[in-house]
Amino acid sequence: MFKVNYVNINVKDSFDYYRPITIKYLADSTETEQGWKYHYKTLFTGILNSLDENKFKSYGIICQKLEIVIDNGDNQPLNLDSIEIKGYEHMLIGRFNKPASYYLVYGKDYENKPNYDLAHFKDKIPNSLISLISLNLGEEQKIEQKEPTIKEPLFKTRIYYGDLSY
Repeated sequence: MFKVNYVNINVKDSFDYYRPITIKYLADSTETEQGWKYHYKTLFTGILNSLDENKFKSYGIICQKLEIVIDNGDNQPLNLDSIEIKGYEHMLIGRFNKPASYYLVYGKDYENKPNYDLAHFKDKIPNSLISLISLNLGEEQKIEQKEPTIKEPLFKTRIYYGDLSY
């Protein structure tokens, strides 16, 4: 599996061309009696042409298979030289002042995000980062959410209506 944010299609032909293109990713599959049926969703649509660069960018999707459909119309098919597929490389940058046990915690969608000084000085982060403290990644630990406990009241009273006894 890989994340796709960018597709660059290099065409070998030197003549002018202008073709609609759709790039799809495999979203789901179903096993039938005739074999597997693949269900694709659209990632990019655009025009493959000799006038511009044939680079397509999107928000990105994690996928396993891509399908590239070029609508040649009544024209002869294009000869492709290469296809370049890229995804953004994500980095976690932090400043650790002293050796300690640090934890990367994720999964709370509605939690307030942290506010660190480093976020206000992005232009001062060096291109080649030097790690003064080596970080060892451990195994992922899933924290199970416990069911909330219902607190019982300290005193319970029984109220009977009818004979007004308490």
